[in-house]
Amino acid sequence: MLLAALLVAGCATPEQDDRQRALALNQEALEAEAAADDAAARQAYEELVALDPERPRAWFQLGNFAAADGELEAARQAFVNALEHDPEYQEARYNLGLVHMRRGAELLTEARDDMPESASTRATDVYLSCLLAQVVRNPDIEIPCPDLP
Repeated sequence: MLLAALLVAGCATPEQDDRQRALALNQEALEAEAAADDAAARQAYEELVALDPERPRAWFQLGNFAAADGELEAARQAFVNALEHDPEYQEARYNLGLVHMRRGAELLTEARDDMPESASTRATDVYLSCLLAQVVRNPDIEIPCPDLP
């Protein structure tokens, strides 16, 4: 009986081995996250998507790790990958928007530092405030906003 079990176990297909490895990597990543070991979790997720790229949650977590490390292009691509595999993954869509907002804020700040103060820049500030107020949905923020295009 033991010999039969060993023979069956020894006949695992490469697909079964990959599936088992993917499950183990996913579990490893979850345990590392629970232990707040971001480096280990990130490594496990990187190995997981290399083995099985159709894992939207793994891509999402990689995007979060990249964004936290200031790697905005890597974060953007990871969130895009998550959405390619699950177009309804709203948290990934939201975080992709945050990455775009961070990149946009960096560009706006850089440009604004070299621009003179004018009526146009003040109008742009109102416009940006209105855009942010739309996203934040905080009833305590009262900004008189024109209709936004």
